[in-house]
Amino acid sequence: MAKLTLIVTRGGEIRRHPIREERPMLLGRGSDVDILVADVSISRHQLTVKHAGDALEFEVSPQSRNQVLLNGRPVQAGTLRPGDRLAVGYCSFELMAEAEVPQARPARVPPDPAGHIDVSLAEEEQRIAPRWMASIEDAKAQQPKKERATPPKPKTLLEKMVLPAMLVLLAGLGYLYYQRTRPVETLQPPERLDLFADVPAIDCGDPEECFNRAKRAYELGVKLSEQSGADPATLYKAARQFQMAAMALKGQMLRLPELQPRLKAARQRVIEAFEDARLRLVRAQQEGNASAALAAIEEQLVLLQDSKHPYKDQLLRARVRVMEVRDQARREAISSGRVR
Repeated sequence: MAKLTLIVTRGGEIRRHPIREERPMLLGRGSDVDILVADVSISRHQLTVKHAGDALEFEVSPQSRNQVLLNGRPVQAGTLRPGDRLAVGYCSFELMAEAEVPQARPARVPPDPAGHIDVSLAEEEQRIAPRWMASIEDAKAQQPKKERATPPKPKTLLEKMVLPAMLVLLAGLGYLYYQRTRPVETLQPPERLDLFADVPAIDCGDPEECFNRAKRAYELGVKLSEQSGADPATLYKAARQFQMAAMALKGQMLRLPELQPRLKAARQRVIEAFEDARLRLVRAQQEGNASAALAAIEEQLVLLQDSKHPYKDQLLRARVRVMEVRDQARREAISSGRVR
């Protein structure tokens, strides 16, 4: 029977959970589950999974209201095989099966049929070796000696310095040409990028303490979202506070009835602002507008300031490249006399 491992992907974080063969396992964000997935889009009791040979049988818990997609199709139960993709909320699940290969038994070497080797017989070599060694030395002495090759003329100090200097100069010119002609890569974010995957959870144990801290985070989010002329950065901070409050309530959303609609509205506004900045970046790159591209990159970085997603690193590298292109264009304009 294959060894199964469930791979859980949440934002940029990947975790592996081995599947036991003895009994079914419960998956969710509750404290009493076998496979813990700490995400607000997962129910406390989301799935029940069971080892089934090279596959994994699953069933959605009756109390869960989250939609479960198997390869893009909604299901209530089914079989997850290697290569399939299971998605719930902001999380995806994949299965990896490893076959157990039996270990080979150690081979038993039979005894040598010729019997024990007597090492003392090797002493006979001392009487034979001088004869054939002498014949080999005589044959070498009769061969004509090769003429000694003339050593190469040593290089002068000028020759030693000119060649490395020319190589360095050519490398520098090649790098400058590459910097001037290298196009700015068009950045495309991943198919699904969760801007709030790395929101820290509120550390609390007592339910009343968790409610009080959630209420403070909710009130701070309301204050930020209702500021006049709130920019995307402020909206992003408000949405983070709402999500921290929702995580602290641990499913008791009815204690703050306005939290869920405010969280949904703030997240939607932040996602729209991020998508708008991404489209403006693509348009600016196509038009060769370095200033507009730099502004769009900065707006996206503001909304990814706490993210650990690899797309953030791509944006940082693109920002450096766009600044180089902009500065190079300014230098060329100054040198040609268009700008004084």
